[in-house]
Amino acid sequence: MFGDERQKVNRLVARIQKGDMHAFSLLFDLTNGKLTFYARHYLRDKQYAEDVVNETYLRFCSNIDLLDSNDNMLGWLITVTKRIALDYNRKTGREISCEDIRSDDEFIECGVEKEVIQDCVLGLSKEENDLFYMYFIEEKTVRQIAKLLGVSKTAAGERVAKLKARLRDELLKNGLNGRGY
Repeated sequence: MFGDERQKVNRLVARIQKGDMHAFSLLFDLTNGKLTFYARHYLRDKQYAEDVVNETYLRFCSNIDLLDSNDNMLGWLITVTKRIALDYNRKTGREISCEDIRSDDEFIECGVEKEVIQDCVLGLSKEENDLFYMYFIEEKTVRQIAKLLGVSKTAAGERVAKLKARLRDELLKNGLNGRGY
């Protein structure tokens, strides 16, 4: 699955290098969610993550003639996203724990399981993604989520339960056991 995606990205980069701007739109659609996922992992902030991803695409366009579409272009985009995010953290003085810093290979070497989990997360609606981020990444309590969303604790708890059930179903559908959700 990851290999197919890499090949698609490489083909799109080759088309972009030949002047096919529609290919850039396709590349954006294919990679934006994944790059945003990585940026949010390092920044823990949605708005800054979107800024980092935009900067990644600007650097991609600025370097398009220098890139080799036979290389791993998806890996290049992920690496640039990671570096921009970490640079932002350094410039703003944000402390980064060792747990926050993972190599690109660590994300990739987990293989199919990591891809399936990531695909499940990327398939979430904006609201579900925000809830996933608050609950699983920021480790906020249901009470904290309720306050942030302006809903009752019961309503927030129901949303978290529905999100967990959806993730569990997706994981089971893809052959993972779904335990822990």
